[in-house]
Amino acid sequence: MSGVTDQRAVLAALAKVFTREAHNLRLHPELVWQQIYNRLQYAPDSEGVLSKILAPEFEERSRPGAGPWLRLRTRFRESGALLRTFTGHPGYVNAVAYSPDGAHVASAASTAFRMGGTEPDDNTVRVWEVAGGTEVATLTGHTMAVVAVAYSPDGKRIVSGSSDSTLKVWDAASGRELATITGHTASVGAVAFSPDSSRIASCGGDGTLKVWDAATGRELLTVSVMAGDVAYSPDGTRIVSDSGDNSVKVWDAATGRELLTLTGHTN
Repeated sequence: MSGVTDQRAVLAALAKVFTREAHNLRLHPELVWQQIYNRLQYAPDSEGVLSKILAPEFEERSRPGAGPWLRLRTRFRESGALLRTFTGHPGYVNAVAYSPDGAHVASAASTAFRMGGTEPDDNTVRVWEVAGGTEVATLTGHTMAVVAVAYSPDGKRIVSGSSDSTLKVWDAASGRELATITGHTASVGAVAFSPDSSRIASCGGDGTLKVWDAATGRELLTVSVMAGDVAYSPDGTRIVSDSGDNSVKVWDAATGRELLTLTGHTN
């Protein structure tokens, strides 16, 4: 590396990386160098400054017999409150849901992209027995990351939402796919069953909240809102969602009419 300009360019890129990866520094300190390297690969580098230092460093750290990226002097200890760990997803777990009777947990995952390649595809929903921690079903069918999952209140069905823009409804007992629901034009980020299990609400990156007939998959209504989460009221008459304008909105579940806008959040 030569010149003050080059040094400033590298320092500026590193500052951006640490800002963007602050959550990983806290949660997964052992992955710091991988995260930094991955992020730097996609940083603006019109003069080729970063590539001058990244290539030899990666080659050194990837050679046979090389040491770990980072050593922890004090190993983390699990909390004494931990009851069970479910292992089996090779990718990232994005969402979880308990069955109404508390006997099972459903988890939604996506393929994990790691330095030097990718892990096996894992755009799946998995169902686990809580008592024994064993996997009882793997629900496959989504073609991209599964980012949302929910049980129906009667415990008979599971609904999942995916980055492939679809929802899928599954038989909770057998894992059989019952329906694929299409209509969103971007990733489905949240899903929820109505209290009577007859309807499903979903919100997507396309700026819509939709309500579907859970049995047929027919779209019943659509409202325009850039939402990331959605839930039904206990009596099923209202739906609540967040909104891109930092507010919370309450909707009539039957008509889609906006009933309330709750303000106060600043971010």
